[in-house]
Amino acid sequence: MVRQAGRVMWLALLLAACAGELGAPGEALRFLAADLPDALVNEPYRAPVHAVGGLRPYEFRLEQGTLPPGLELSGGVLQGTPTTLGTFRFTLAVSDADLSSTFQEFTLSVVEPPPPALTFTPPQTEVRGEVTLRARLSAARGLQGLSTLITWDAGAFALVEGSLRPSLPDVTLFSEAGPGRLQVDLAVLGTTLTGDAELFRFALTPLAPPAALRLTSATEFASRRGGELVRETGGLTEGAAAVAPRPGAAGEAP
Repeated sequence: MVRQAGRVMWLALLLAACAGELGAPGEALRFLAADLPDALVNEPYRAPVHAVGGLRPYEFRLEQGTLPPGLELSGGVLQGTPTTLGTFRFTLAVSDADLSSTFQEFTLSVVEPPPPALTFTPPQTEVRGEVTLRARLSAARGLQGLSTLITWDAGAFALVEGSLRPSLPDVTLFSEAGPGRLQVDLAVLGTTLTGDAELFRFALTPLAPPAALRLTSATEFASRRGGELVRETGGLTEGAAAVAPRPGAAGEAP
């Protein structure tokens, strides 16, 4: 009896959790929401369109307007690879097993992918010893290489000789260093990089510790998209340690 009561309670909780999506018995057929996530041009896209109420199964169709080129509506799912930038407005219809129908207008924007970024994370306090800086890549899409100029106060820090090294096995580095500057050119070998990754690292040492480290970097990215080489400028990024730590406190490398 206890086991059966527990099963009934479990089923009741499950039905309650699904009620928001399934709709209440006798509820009129309607679309659940009209918001669609943005699509990225020339990248795969998939967004389900949900309906509730009425009597399943549902049948979805394009009633009015035009979908972004490269996308189609299939079984209640907008999917494909959009090829044209812009904002597209269209009306979808849904019918149920009782042949009831309803309509909803949707707006879908096809936008450029966000540009990649290369960032460094200096310590948040003044440092007394050698600090390792890691070049972290984010939002990459088909990255084939990059060129970055990293600068710092030449009177406060010096590059540790031989400390520059790649963090991945399939990349090669070319570098040129001088007082307060490090130029790094990176090439990806035999493949491309997508997503987030640590690319390389190097070390700086304070000339008169303790000292607060401030870095700036300007980066140009080369990515392969749709068979074409795309060049993007990452702009100027900055990173700095916090000023005025506790007297005698030492910063630590990340």
